[in-house]
Amino acid sequence: MAPQVGNLALAAAGAVLVCFAGRSASFVPSGASPGLRSARHLETFNGVSASPEPVRVFSDQDVNLSSSSALWLSVVGVALAGVSLGAQRRDVGVQMGTSLRKRRGRFEWRFGGEGAPKPPKWLQQERTPGEKTSGGHEVPAWLTFQKWQSWSAPVKCRSVRWWRQVFDERGEWRIPKGQQFSVPQAVDAILEMNKRAPLKFDPTMECMMKMNLDAKFPDQQIRCNIELPHGTGKRIRVAVYCSPDEEEEVLAFGADLAGKTLQDQIAAQKIEFDVLLARPQSMPALAKLGKILGPRRLMPSPKSGTVVSDIKTAVETFKSGKTVELRNSRHGLVALPVGKLSYGKEKLVENFRAALQGLADKKPAGAKQNFWKAVYLGSTMSPSCRIQGSEFPKIKVKNEDDD
Repeated sequence: MAPQVGNLALAAAGAVLVCFAGRSASFVPSGASPGLRSARHLETFNGVSASPEPVRVFSDQDVNLSSSSALWLSVVGVALAGVSLGAQRRDVGVQMGTSLRKRRGRFEWRFGGEGAPKPPKWLQQERTPGEKTSGGHEVPAWLTFQKWQSWSAPVKCRSVRWWRQVFDERGEWRIPKGQQFSVPQAVDAILEMNKRAPLKFDPTMECMMKMNLDAKFPDQQIRCNIELPHGTGKRIRVAVYCSPDEEEEVLAFGADLAGKTLQDQIAAQKIEFDVLLARPQSMPALAKLGKILGPRRLMPSPKSGTVVSDIKTAVETFKSGKTVELRNSRHGLVALPVGKLSYGKEKLVENFRAALQGLADKKPAGAKQNFWKAVYLGSTMSPSCRIQGSEFPKIKVKNEDDD
């Protein structure tokens, strides 16, 4: 109860100071000289109008002090009100301030969302060998309450499946902090982790690259297509923007949507495709839908290979799933799928190296020698492995002296 009373007192004090500051500021007349009353009506003496002598009610020094005091009192009042709103009673060992994790709740459904993570109840009870969690994952023998206590807070908040992935059969870290892997080693580690704790579907191997680019400059932006020899394993829905007369012909090429049906769906903001193709002569009409397609990154562009003259070949290429469009975010991040884990080690390694080489071949004009800052390889709902810099392809950079 005491913290609430203290907060109310601070808020009341802040409100009083702000009101007093406003009262002090009101003593200074608008448009009048400091220390003088506002202008009165003209007085008449023997038919001659004359302005009365200004009446000085307080000194210039007093007025200046009142104005500055009003400003400072307002600042102090607002500060006290802010402190009263932000003040919270903290437990021992809890840092001051509000973190993003605390605002959204740290696994509130399981650990309560506030303070240190609480151990699961089943972890402190006697368990039978082969016992499984509600998600169907077997609890390993090395997972004890003492082992759980030795972890950091972020690791404690994870699920049993995640623990089974990152720790081997002896309870040791499979991906030690700071370790870097070659491409075959990273693929082996990811396949091994998913074998210990598999998902109920075929996960996708994913790559996240941090590029040494500044997206503010046009010559340091990535927007290109690369070819993966074995595809991504994902079914790609291809749409073609064309006239209603061409709809039947385009659908015969293998497109999923086209013609009037596609135009009506886009106008209704019902997006049911992954790639949109168009001929160059269709772009002026398609520009009207830029507000809908642009934010979704579906607007056809010559750089991405989606503005083509040969629609049939383009549909077959994108439907195969071997063509992947790459774009960098404003933070210099590039993400792409490498393939399904069911592909096996050999195909995944070939796809990943082909992606790196394809990006190196189509680098932007402003690329630097250290093109990649960091590259991580992981899979759906799994930890990631950092790739060694020696695995990155060499790129040729144009020097200023060559001009």
